[in-house]
Amino acid sequence: MNLKERFGVVEFWGRGVTQGRMTQYLEDIKGKPVDNPFYYVRSIWGDSDRSIRHRFSELSFDFSFVEPILASVTQTTVSGYKRVDGKVAPIYSTQENANYDDFITGMVDFAKDYCATDFIDEDKLDRNLANTAYQYLRNNPSDYFVANVYGELQDNHGVFAEVRTTRPH
Repeated sequence: MNLKERFGVVEFWGRGVTQGRMTQYLEDIKGKPVDNPFYYVRSIWGDSDRSIRHRFSELSFDFSFVEPILASVTQTTVSGYKRVDGKVAPIYSTQENANYDDFITGMVDFAKDYCATDFIDEDKLDRNLANTAYQYLRNNPSDYFVANVYGELQDNHGVFAEVRTTRPH
């Protein structure tokens, strides 16, 4: 990270603890105050000193039910770090995820189609569509699509936990 360049961090949701710690580290490294913007789907706290919080949604519920969409990856939790060619690299293992390739292909195809479409007031539309989707996923877990597509996504449901589908067993 080059602190002479502008930067921002995207965190799905949280209280800002990671952001607060990172702000402290960046200020210790630079030796002076550093603005540290984070972009959240939702954060329950407002800005704090140099920790600037941009929120995509103001919905007031726990977003952990959406985490499997972001956590459906083919690697395990990072267990440490090592130096490789003078750079710091994460240490993790790969894991099987039967639905990963299809999920990524579908997500990329959707993103290309969506971005190729001209909308009026795209920011407002993005937020409204996202909020509608969040509310629907949360309130309709037995819907056919939610149960049979979203429910098949695999997630480890915790640091170093066993990988399982999102659907309740």
